[in-house]
Amino acid sequence: MYLETQRLILRGAALADADFYFRLWNDPFVLKYNGVAPLNRERSLLRVKQDMESDKALYILCKGENTPMGLICLDEDDLRYGVNSLSLSYELLEPFANHGYMTEALRTAVQYAFSTLHADILTARVFSENHASRRVLEKLGFTHEGTLRRAIRAHGGVVYDDMLFSLFKEEYTGMLQEVNT
Repeated sequence: MYLETQRLILRGAALADADFYFRLWNDPFVLKYNGVAPLNRERSLLRVKQDMESDKALYILCKGENTPMGLICLDEDDLRYGVNSLSLSYELLEPFANHGYMTEALRTAVQYAFSTLHADILTARVFSENHASRRVLEKLGFTHEGTLRRAIRAHGGVVYDDMLFSLFKEEYTGMLQEVNT
């Protein structure tokens, strides 16, 4: 899989991404708002190999660069049952934050999820203190469905509220029609 935006390439995983994956999941900036523990190199390589077998992991690169700067995953939605829904998660290394890269990448990932993966609903979860991530979802038209208070103990021991956002395919299609009229 290979997708392009104005400044970015979103592509599937490659074995050479193992070092990036290790760096991503051991970066304090990334771990701050994630409920996961750092990964060792062996586990990082295993995850990349799993991503290579999937069409739901999108590695984000600046055009002309060989090393990813971030990752988008479209996984099975474990919050909904019996509906065609995917859970959207995303991470970006700190040097690339606040440049609009994630908004640009997610815009393409959302289109991919609805048009190629045929999802009917996308969900995303964000810790309440992660204001930048919340803004990205709001820019893309996601709706805040609710907040589970004191829901997740993140790396470092901080307990965060967990905010749930969603975007329905018909909402996305409606936004596209508004833009094109």
